Amino acid sequence: MNPDYLWVTEGLQLIAMLGVMPLLALAIGYVAWRGKSPFFKSGRYRIIGLASLIASLLLFGLAHWIDADVRSAEYFVELGVFVLSVVLFGVAIGCGFGEFLRMWRWHRRTKLQGYSQ
Repeated sequence: MNPDYLWVTEGLQLIAMLGVMPLLALAIGYVAWRGKSPFFKSGRYRIIGLASLIASLLLFGLAHWIDADVRSAEYFVELGVFVLSVVLFGVAIGCGFGEFLRMWRWHRRTKLQGYSQ
């Protein structure tokens, strides 16, 4: 790969980190907030968030370990692994937000009814 075209891969990484990851986290958090997830119950947010966080960290470590030269074909593998790790990290953030909302709803339900400050 010609280093003159390096801005294309850097742009893809930037879009993944500043565009895809926050939008994915917000979408999962919104579905958790509404409580109408068609795919899984609200109790699975913790499991899916933890699994995607571990997978994201392992893939990020793999992308760092590959350390491919820009001019080699392995660079595209490294780029793909990095983008996948960023997307999985967005899923982990969204599921963590869903779990936080689940705990917050539980806390609000357990308040004493006649007690006010």
